[in-house]
Amino acid sequence: MTTSIPCPATQPALDSTLALVTRARAGDRVALELIADRYQSALTRFAHGRMPSAARGLFDTDDLVQVAVERTLARLDHIDSSVSGSLLAYLRRAVLNQIRDEIRRVRRRPQRDGWSLELAAADRDPLEQVISREALERYDVALAQLPACDRKAQRAGLMM
Repeated sequence: MTTSIPCPATQPALDSTLALVTRARAGDRVALELIADRYQSALTRFAHGRMPSAARGLFDTDDLVQVAVERTLARLDHIDSSVSGSLLAYLRRAVLNQIRDEIRRVRRRPQRDGWSLELAAADRDPLEQVISREALERYDVALAQLPACDRKAQRAGLMM
């Protein structure tokens, strides 16, 4: 008769968040990584779609969440995580603050005029230009196949 012994590598993942925070405060790097892994996907889902398209650039949602988590975990000694759910709430607030920082950063950038937009379009990858053009053509074909009342509703939605 053989007994199955749990793998030691999977055991720390079962620790409570409070236990992981205590270990991380004592200098355990594995505990920090486990905390980050535990909340990464939930925070990414939370942040998804919250960043306005004008603020999107090289900084995508995953990067934004990662920066927020890293900054929060660097200040773990100053965070009260004794209440259930408080660390997740703190991390969500950090993600929202990171989104706000990105929006402010974009607003501080000088506005582009028509000339610089033309230059930016010319710098785009030719494949990207073809794909964009084909997608727009498919959209126009699909829109033309809709009944007239639906086309009007679609145009009204685009105007908002």
